[in-house]
Amino acid sequence: MDEIKRKLFEHCKAFIQEIIENRECDIRLLYDAKKNVDLMMAFHKSGILDRYDVLEATWNVARKYEPDDIRNDSERESNIVLIWEFLPLDDILSELDLLPEEFDAPANYASNNHVYFKLSFSIPERVICLSLHLPEYGPGEAG
Repeated sequence: MDEIKRKLFEHCKAFIQEIIENRECDIRLLYDAKKNVDLMMAFHKSGILDRYDVLEATWNVARKYEPDDIRNDSERESNIVLIWEFLPLDDILSELDLLPEEFDAPANYASNNHVYFKLSFSIPERVICLSLHLPEYGPGEAG
């Protein structure tokens, strides 16, 4: 990741953190796309009923890592997209006080050890969770 993108991410972390902590992030897409719903249902079956809790736990893990990609949002003018392709699922489970054996990951995904996470944001307006699901392909595979 080039230095400008790295600095952008570091600069925006606090803004994104505040939006997520205040539960002001738009999470409608977690109710729509099948791959997002599959993961949310797995958390629900494990006793995590609030999608914001999952989002906050995922963000707490994601902010420790540089995103795999930062780019302009092609669908939302003036928004930036942050993408983490392989966040460790066990770290997210730990944030939620779940043991790996207490979580039954959805089947038919390339990995049940990682999570794909994508946010779109514009300052100071909003943060949108675009994707939160298990990867559809493995590391090193074309996506």
